[in-house]
Amino acid sequence: MIGMFNWLEFLIDKLVYGLFHLTEGTKLGDAVHFFFYDTVKIFILLYVIITAVAIIRSFLPPDKIRKWLSRKREYVGNGIAAGIGIVTPF
Repeated sequence: MIGMFNWLEFLIDKLVYGLFHLTEGTKLGDAVHFFFYDTVKIFILLYVIITAVAIIRSFLPPDKIRKWLSRKREYVGNGIAAGIGIVTPF
């Protein structure tokens, strides 16, 4: 995970400090850099998560999971369902 977005930080550095001519280390420069860097990073992560969930849901429809969980004991089924909901709230 460390270094995964180095390429993105390089591009945002060029955009903010090169194209916009903001100074690194100033409040404005750091705020604009933070905004662009984190916005793009969050959109990339959301895309990956939503795509993975869509693929999983295409192979495991909710009815199939509901039927599988109904065969478990009440507390076991509820625990598994809560775990699935924590991992993927979609």
